[in-house]
Parts: sequence; structure tokens; C-alpha cells
Amino acid sequence: MDVLNRSFATTIDKRRNIKIPSNLRYLRLDFDFVSEEILNFWGSEFDDTLVFNIMANGQTHEVFRTSVNRIPRDRWVDTGYDLFPGGDITAHHIGWTELSIDISAFNSFVLEVRIWDVGDSEFDSAVLLDNIRFTETRGAMPMQPATAELPSVPTGGWPPRNHTTSH
Repeated sequence: MDVLNRSFATTIDKRRNIKIPSNLRYLRLDFDFVSEEILNFWGSEFDDTLVFNIMANGQTHEVFRTSVNRIPRDRWVDTGYDLFPGGDITAHHIGWTELSIDISAFNSFVLEVRIWDVGDSEFDSAVLLDNIRFTETRGAMPMQPATAELPSVPTGGWPPRNHTTSH
């Protein structure tokens, strides 16, 4: 599992250069968006943002974008934990959500995951990534326009999945 945390920088991104196995059309991954913004700042200008990009053939394709405010307030679940340095016990998460991206047009690409703070530097957000895989079939959440809303899916429990290996 990878964790991308916006604790000590205004913007943070992580990139992975990926060679696509032959005959596989989709990159599927699970993510969980975690934020301390929910109790005090949901619906305000403090709208931390999460973006997934595919970089290939000299171009960047934004394939998914969401933010604290774009996710309905009732979708956020209290973790009951202090997850960030200097934080408090206000961290909430959306639960594991699958993203499926059609990568059939590429031989290789860079997956870029970006998360950034908007308007403050006190309440942090992070994204957890897990179960990254290539498949022949599209998953539950196909690649959507960058402005797509998250589907309504059951939220997972906290703490997140208990893995010992990193992808």
C-alpha cells in the first residue's frame, strides 16, 4: 500500500513509470481519500484536491479529479484517529473506492497521483493506494471525465487494509 500525504508540502505528487503487459486494457486500483478538513471546513474554500493523471506520448491526461467538497458530506466516515503530525482526531475517509482506467492506447505510461492543500496548511489530506493491477475487463468505476462525481459505494472500516507489502 502506498500513502501519499500532503502534511509537509503545499502540493505532493507521486509518479510511477509503468510498462503495460500485453493484451491487458485496464489499469485498476483502489484508493481511499483521507482528510482532516471535514468537520470544520467541508463546503468552504479549504478544498483539498486529489487528481490522477496518465502521462504518455508527451502528453498529460487528467483521468480523475475530486476534492473534499465534491464528495458528499455524508460519504465521509470518521476514523476516530489522529492520522497526521500535529493534528487532532478529526480525520475522515471515504472508504476504499475502485478506479478503472482504459490504458489500451498506450504501450507504457506514467501514473501520476497528486494531492494538494487549498487555502490552509493546518489540516491535512492524504490518499492511500492499494490493489494496483492490470486487467482485461473494466472494473466497477470506469475512467470518468475529470469532473465526474464519485459513485455511492459502501465505505470500508478503519483502520485501512492490513498489508505488509508495498505496491
